[in-house]
Amino acid sequence: MAEFPDLGKHCYISKCNKLDFLPFCCDYCHHDFCLEHCSPVIHHCDALQNKPTGRKTSLTESSKNKCCVKTCNQKELISFICEFCGENVCLHHRHQVDHSCEKLVPPEEPMKKTAEVVRNILESKHAQPQKRALHGRKSASTAAKVQLMKLKMKAVGDSSLSQTERIYFQVFLPKRHTDKEKAFYFSKLWTVSKNLK
Repeated sequence: MAEFPDLGKHCYISKCNKLDFLPFCCDYCHHDFCLEHCSPVIHHCDALQNKPTGRKTSLTESSKNKCCVKTCNQKELISFICEFCGENVCLHHRHQVDHSCEKLVPPEEPMKKTAEVVRNILESKHAQPQKRALHGRKSASTAAKVQLMKLKMKAVGDSSLSQTERIYFQVFLPKRHTDKEKAFYFSKLWTVSKNLK
């Protein structure tokens, strides 16, 4: 495997000196480190410890941002500011509803007019007297058998096929044809490509 010494940078830790193609630059000491030593705590950053502040700083305390929700003790490395109320929140409470945002506008009922139209349609359907209903499953199955018999009477296909081998289709033709639909029968054993011929 070929190496590319000009690509990437070596880790600043002399014991490591690992070549990293995507090195991390420390925000405090501005040296380059590998993934293993990228944290200022891990590489014992001198610039972080010598940083002049009113109190002793540490990465775990100073660079974390506390959530504004009183019951939440979560601290984040990156501050998340609510764009509506301007409060600092954690990832868990980032939505307006989750941190009880002062500027939260309650959502209106979605599609109010559509819901009303649907309700009116349903009410009108219940108000109308129902037309004659089919009398159970027997009449539905009888109607299906009658429809199949009509289909078999009109169907065209290869007359040499036996009745048991035939499968029937109702085909709806394109608009340019004079007939809107036509019935055909094919062999159950034929492939789709042969049926299409």
